[in-house]
Amino acid sequence: MTPTHTTDTGLPIDIRFARSATEEQLHRTAAALREKGYAVEIVDTAAEARAVVTRLLPTDKSIFTVSSETLRVSGLDDDINASERFDAVRM
Repeated sequence: MTPTHTTDTGLPIDIRFARSATEEQLHRTAAALREKGYAVEIVDTAAEARAVVTRLLPTDKSIFTVSSETLRVSGLDDDINASERFDAVRM
């Protein structure tokens, strides 16, 4: 199978992951994670996810963000690295 989509750097993009999960898939996955002892919160927007993560992050521990594209796009990277609330570690 030849990929028809690539990143700016030429890496193949698997377009099967271009669609969001269905509501049923989200809830089934959340239930499976909860059964294994994970805390799960389902939110509708990046802003809601950002608020949840900001609420859950400890302010008395170091937080390592590296160069996460997810953190950058969501705005969490700035929340963590640019604020004085967290002990941000970045290499």
